[in-house]
Amino acid sequence: MPAPLQWGATQEQHTASYRLLHSHDGRAAQVVHHTAAAGYSATPTSYPYHHQSLQPGVHSYVVTLEVLP
Repeated sequence: MPAPLQWGATQEQHTASYRLLHSHDGRAAQVVHHTAAAGYSATPTSYPYHHQSLQPGVHSYVVTLEVLP
């Protein structure tokens, strides 16, 4: 069963990319998606992702960001 996910930022400064981590057990998380960020933006930006082939149960997600040097 796919899970449509979406996150966003109202503005971005020095943002290189985002990583989406997934956990099925609430302890160990793995990167399931990595996407480039807008970098510098004064307008809202949305980032969609569809997580495919999920097993039944509770799923946790965390979004982290990497900054530009």
